[in-house]
Amino acid sequence: MLKFKDFIEEDELSEISLTQRIAKSMSMRKLKGRLKAGARRFKGRLPDRNRALKRANRTARASAFKILSRGKNKSSMSAAQKSSIEKKLNKPAFQSRLKRVAKRLLPQKRMGK
Repeated sequence: MLKFKDFIEEDELSEISLTQRIAKSMSMRKLKGRLKAGARRFKGRLPDRNRALKRANRTARASAFKILSRGKNKSSMSAAQKSSIEKKLNKPAFQSRLKRVAKRLLPQKRMGK
């Protein structure tokens, strides 16, 4: 069973197939209440360095996704479009760029913003 801490620490760096995407969607729908309760429990605390770094990575990745998708919402895109953008994000050159952006975002994420 996936706990809130495990969910937060789970890495979203790999590209996922259509069946994996559907399965993840269904499992997240089932876990919605538990995730919300866990988020409420951790809300007042300042994150440790690892958690702040993961949040910064997630934010950097989301902003890069937004740029590559030309501002489109993820929900309005097809799975193939999402997959092609994720392939671009997984390239080593893009990874180093994301790492630099995440490092710049780290102080904001460390303060819990």
